[in-house]
Amino acid sequence: MSFVNVVPDIIAKAVEGLDHLGSTISAANAAAATAIVGMSAPAADEVSAAITSLLNTQAQEYQSVSAQVAAYHSQFVNLLNAGANSYLSTEIVNTHAAASSEITQFYGDGLLGALLGAEAEFIELPLDAIGPVITSASALGQSGTTFFNAVLSGSSDAAISALRDVGPNLGSAFLYGQNLVSVPLPSNVPGVSLALNIPFGGVLAPIQPMTATVTFGGQFAGQAPVTVPMPFEVGGIITEVQTDAPSVALALLLSPLFFL
Repeated sequence: MSFVNVVPDIIAKAVEGLDHLGSTISAANAAAATAIVGMSAPAADEVSAAITSLLNTQAQEYQSVSAQVAAYHSQFVNLLNAGANSYLSTEIVNTHAAASSEITQFYGDGLLGALLGAEAEFIELPLDAIGPVITSASALGQSGTTFFNAVLSGSSDAAISALRDVGPNLGSAFLYGQNLVSVPLPSNVPGVSLALNIPFGGVLAPIQPMTATVTFGGQFAGQAPVTVPMPFEVGGIITEVQTDAPSVALALLLSPLFFL
């Protein structure tokens, strides 16, 4: 594989040309069949009949061989086309695997390396703690947008309603709000973009796993993004304590040592 260089686009064009050639040959064979198969003897004598019979037999054999050649040609074109598609699919799969491996390798000795060990709580707890701030800020921004849009449109009732809803919206966001924030990550794979997805939540929001999204560009543009699960979870700080109290307590006890 390392000594072979296959360009799928070139193979596709070759397949298209061979397919067109096969269609042309099949059309010519069909036209010839009309003219040479089933010929009538030019005269009623035995010699003419024998020659005509011989020509008809040869014509039928030619058509039989032509049909076999056409079938072989069709199989060859299909095989070549399948080979090109298989090669391209293998390239895509390898790129997907490289992108997934890139995340682990690039961060294995840093952030994710720490998260895979007991230090995971030191990352999860701060993210849990700032979650209510992010969800509240998002709710406040949405309320502000609603209020200013109402003012610009001249709707005083809508503006007053937006102001009245600020408090309840903030309270709900602080307690149960959820905001998925995507943080771009550097990538060493050409044509591949990475983003870390952090599911920030209010103090009582459910715990959710973090993920990384791999987006393909360049020659693989149009391929569906790949989501890679991360080995840690983020959500409401109170939910975290209730769900995994021993680990949280241990992390808090060891926090002075961790930051030395």
